[in-house]
Amino acid sequence: MKKTLKVLAATSLIAACGLTMAGCGGGGQESHVSTAAELVSAVQNGGEVVLDKDITLDQTLKIGKSVRLNLNGKTLTEELTWSKTEREKPNGITMIQVENGGDLTIVGNGKMKSNDVYLINVDGGTSEDRTAKVTIESGTFETQLTAVQVVHGAAEIKGGTFKLDPTNVTYGTKYMLNVIDQNRGTATISVMGGTYYGFDASKDNNGDGKYLAEGYKVSESDGNIFTVTKA
Repeated sequence: MKKTLKVLAATSLIAACGLTMAGCGGGGQESHVSTAAELVSAVQNGGEVVLDKDITLDQTLKIGKSVRLNLNGKTLTEELTWSKTEREKPNGITMIQVENGGDLTIVGNGKMKSNDVYLINVDGGTSEDRTAKVTIESGTFETQLTAVQVVHGAAEIKGGTFKLDPTNVTYGTKYMLNVIDQNRGTATISVMGGTYYGFDASKDNNGDGKYLAEGYKVSESDGNIFTVTKA
């Protein structure tokens, strides 16, 4: 009888939470969001976060847990307001900040766009036990200066399309992907896919590192578009 009750209880739990146990906590929950406030709240809980509408952020989205951000074909952009002094800080101002303990995966083939702030910044801190990581699987990423920057932590790019504002004449596309100079070797970017407008991940961008992962190659088309595939 006790075994039967346990089976019935487990069956009821699965029925309530879904076959994948989504929504039952433990990193497996799934949240659907339609506003900036809902998105900020959802990422604090971790799990899968699905955009049901286009969303404009008015504050940096901070990731400190394991989050799978499903863009779901929608657009995530920002209207951040910062002073000139804040914009000129060494690590800049960012739309998404992956902090210590954060592990962000981006899927869903939507769009992320920032104006004159960094798009994604990874900074888990300097202690050896502190970690932060972003993995990009799909989507379109547009910004003026840097799409992915790593201060402390790691970035893996497996897919996506990356474009910078061509009016950024000071640096051009040089810092589309960037590891902070003094942290090379511990902070890393590994490119295993994606299409990049004006940025070749197989070449050293003025000492800032070659980000192309071993076993992958870059193909150029139209004189300025670089696509990464397996070698």
